[in-house]
Amino acid sequence: MRKLRYVLLLCLAIVLSGCSNTNPFYNKQDISSNSYLANQINDDEFDLNYANPVIIMQKSQELGLTKKFYFQQLNDKEKYAYIQIVEGFENYQSNIKINKVSDESILKVRQALTLDNPKYFWSRNLKQIKTLDNEYLEMVYDIPNNAKDTKEEIESIADNVIKNMPNGSDYDKVKYLYEYVITNTEYNEQASNNQDIRSVFLTQSSVCMGYSLSFEYLADKAGIESFLAVGKFTNSTLQSDMESSGFDFHAWNGVKINGNYYWVDTTWGDTAMDHPEIKFSENPIDYSYLCVTDDVINRSRQLDNNLDSYFNYHIETSQGIWQFPQFTDSSLDYYKRQGQTLDTFDSNQFNNYIINQIDSGKTVIELAFSNEANYKAALNYLNTNNISQLLADHYQTRIATRWIYQNYSYRINLEVTK
Repeated sequence: MRKLRYVLLLCLAIVLSGCSNTNPFYNKQDISSNSYLANQINDDEFDLNYANPVIIMQKSQELGLTKKFYFQQLNDKEKYAYIQIVEGFENYQSNIKINKVSDESILKVRQALTLDNPKYFWSRNLKQIKTLDNEYLEMVYDIPNNAKDTKEEIESIADNVIKNMPNGSDYDKVKYLYEYVITNTEYNEQASNNQDIRSVFLTQSSVCMGYSLSFEYLADKAGIESFLAVGKFTNSTLQSDMESSGFDFHAWNGVKINGNYYWVDTTWGDTAMDHPEIKFSENPIDYSYLCVTDDVINRSRQLDNNLDSYFNYHIETSQGIWQFPQFTDSSLDYYKRQGQTLDTFDSNQFNNYIINQIDSGKTVIELAFSNEANYKAALNYLNTNNISQLLADHYQTRIATRWIYQNYSYRINLEVTK
């Protein structure tokens, strides 16, 4: 009996190189070298007249920003600066004049704008911040010469994806987009532009940041509230391998469906990696990270809501800048919806489940457990019993089996060959 265990091998290969050690949100040399951020500026010093809430509401509606996850968490001055940059981006301006805001606010605006708006794939290319006078700053961006054509090409591709999206519930739409990003993207650490959506839509090759930004981009077009999340691994083994590989972050998404929030990780859903020995699933997509809860996500990572870790620029008040809702509803968990989640472990129940799946024509049996204790009990059972012999005795014929498992999703795949 051959046991294939990709508890770490698959996940590490998918994730640890998912985010470049070149931070997509901050270029320390570009920012620290200009005099503006060297001078602490307090928001209280400025008149709020330019950031009139009525004007902000009007402009945010015109630009489609009202439901942007990070935009909603900014104060009025930050929102207005964000809007000014977006208006510049809409006209492909490289030099954008904005009203002054504090040091911390400019960092918040930059991050919020990048995370909220994947379509502006050049938004992280901030070259310089110039002080124009006591009221205004100039944001200088490096925008590709072909930005307009590229943006329109990507929009055309994405519009076609949405055109082919099946009619159904928001869950059905999210599942469709999850599958699209995974099946149309090859995981590749060396992919060009792998920190933005060009990598997925134009070259079909990316890493976690590209996967996640592209999912968010499509979700926005589909009318699904979505946002990009970034964090670090909490598991010591993952942390060690990540550090030795030189990678800092992992990116994934949150979505809102019928008033509830769910996590979606397209990168970890992609099993089509350079591991041919584990590609025996009937479906190349792993649904373990489609619409899951905090409980599932927190087994491997921790959300990062601290600006310091993104920007490498320390501000004393930047702890806990971003607030996240709770993700507690498990009703949209894929394996639970498919009746493939076991709430308890009993050897007879386990054996009967496998036999019933085989009798229904399955050659690959996928099942998950709702808690760690029962998941470990199932692993122990597989380790201490010859499942091939048990099945051979039942069917009175030679049976070959092999199995793999995932510690972070409590899932087991069993392949059966008669």
